Amino acid sequence: MVEIIDTSNVVPISPMTPRALRRAISEEVAIAYGVDPKLIENGNRTLQVVDARAEVARRLRAMGMSEQRVADVMHIQLKTARSYLGTLPTRPCRARYDFSTFKTGANDATDR
Repeated sequence: MVEIIDTSNVVPISPMTPRALRRAISEEVAIAYGVDPKLIENGNRTLQVVDARAEVARRLRAMGMSEQRVADVMHIQLKTARSYLGTLPTRPCRARYDFSTFKTGANDATDR
């Protein structure tokens, strides 16, 4: 027996293609941030444009796209997408030399 599934009430995530969706979101964000939408698409690194680009990434992620898909749609590297989304894991940095423990004078073992 074959079960027939009713798909009449299924709503797609978006009727637009990912590229059209990115462009539409970029235009909305560009207006909100007061930047040119073309600057969001290219590699402009001014703070206002980077913030706008991060907002586009957050909106795409909120629509259900994976981090990898957000990176693919925005034509950026996964690491960059993760930094925009705030999910980039941070590595603990190596401990720096503590100069306060540096001994001088008669207590130093090298003064013999």
